[in-house]
Amino acid sequence: MGNCYSSFFNSDPDHLQQVKASKIIDKTLKEDEKQMTKEVKILLLGAGESGKTTVLKQMQIVHNRGGFTSSQKEHYRQQVFMNICEGMRLCLEVMSKEEIELENADLMVRLRSLNKPHL
Repeated sequence: MGNCYSSFFNSDPDHLQQVKASKIIDKTLKEDEKQMTKEVKILLLGAGESGKTTVLKQMQIVHNRGGFTSSQKEHYRQQVFMNICEGMRLCLEVMSKEEIELENADLMVRLRSLNKPHL
């Protein structure tokens, strides 16, 4: 009897290249699927200034191994500094309206002279 084994093998270079590309695509799709099963998507809803961005940043800090990039850190550092200065200015404004003085009068004069923070 003769050989009963028969297989389809196309030695055409274009076909081989297509098969190779298909396998690479399949592998990439499987890896992407694994990655997507690990991802969680969250929709944060809320009014302005309700803390949505703060929650997002905290989640990024807690769950990202890398945390923030250098430029993000610098941007947030400036934001924190501006928020501190604005909070201090508002406190001084309320103290002035309520006629509350600091124990250190020199400090009060210096703080009142700070109109806007300079970066």
